[in-house]
Amino acid sequence: MGSGEGDPAPEGEAGIARVFDDWAGSGRGEGMEAGHWPTARQALDDLPVRPGERCLDLGCGNGYAARYLATRCAPGVAVGVDLSERMLGLALARSKEAPNALFVRAAFDLLPFPGASFHHAFSMEALYYAPDLERALAELHRVMAPGGQVACVVDFFYENRYCHRWPEKVGLPMHLLREAEWVERFQGAGFQAVRADRLTDPRDVPADWAFPRGDFPTREDLLRWRREIGSLRIRAERPKGA
Repeated sequence: MGSGEGDPAPEGEAGIARVFDDWAGSGRGEGMEAGHWPTARQALDDLPVRPGERCLDLGCGNGYAARYLATRCAPGVAVGVDLSERMLGLALARSKEAPNALFVRAAFDLLPFPGASFHHAFSMEALYYAPDLERALAELHRVMAPGGQVACVVDFFYENRYCHRWPEKVGLPMHLLREAEWVERFQGAGFQAVRADRLTDPRDVPADWAFPRGDFPTREDLLRWRREIGSLRIRAERPKGA
């Protein structure tokens, strides 16, 4: 168990849904899209998506990644999964011009799809909320087609010292794993070719931003996170013979 990893909250999935419903109502869905897009886009572009394939977005929020995948896999489909009804409402409202982007309310450890349903899967800042991470990864493995590729991006990982207080601030238990532990968890779920790297954010920090700001005491701290620490990406494949 990684340092700082807590037990599931008594509310479990209901607590997760409540927090993200609140975030959707306060406009944080759009804020997450703006904040995550520079690194999410890199991970999405590295997935070798082809027309006609099926893609999964775990923890889709307002649906920005699912919509992007939908444009690349058409006439296939991209399916966004989330526990928050209000986030899914935002996703549906913003996806009217992407009819092949579909959205489903479901828990990560009980996905309502047949086995081998998806050629690609993406998850941004979501898997560490799963109350049972092992079961969630096992479900992800189950729904991936043989040879299917996964890209999971997280900013909440042990080597990022700026994130360690997030569970206290968010009010939910979160799995704080080291980079090597994330690799081990994917391997333990049956994935192969598991590897981790970092994605950096090329954006500058506006000179008129006041600090301290969020988790960052100074402008230099924010730049250090964006340019040096980066986001952790875990890439994995379901074995072709599995």
